[in-house]
Amino acid sequence: RFLEMTAKRLGVGINELGPLALKGNYRNVIMNSYCIVFGIQSLVNSLAQGARPEDVAAAACHSVAEQLQEIDVKEPVLMVGGTSLIEGLPKAVEELLRVKVIVPKNAQYIGAVGSALLASGFIEKK
Repeated sequence: RFLEMTAKRLGVGINELGPLALKGNYRNVIMNSYCIVFGIQSLVNSLAQGARPEDVAAAACHSVAEQLQEIDVKEPVLMVGGTSLIEGLPKAVEELLRVKVIVPKNAQYIGAVGSALLASGFIEKK
């Protein structure tokens, strides 16, 4: 949701946020990484102070990636779901955690496929 709100504030579609983030430098913008309200406030303040939209997009992706520091991540890292298609996010995870992130083809559907397999009884819930 935070990345969707970021895209909206930047006046771009969610599918444009990733390419925009790849052009930016997250170090140019300070963004709160644990609270969506403070994160949006940081975003608005940064834009009001003249931050470049691409830097804000990169900082937003980096902010989301920072939350993964709280868990034990082991390679290989597969990123699935809709957010995996926001190119700036896998890049931020790679940089921050120093791991290789793999985004499989059709990654946005993997959760739905797994749910369908469970619901159909094809695989059993453990």
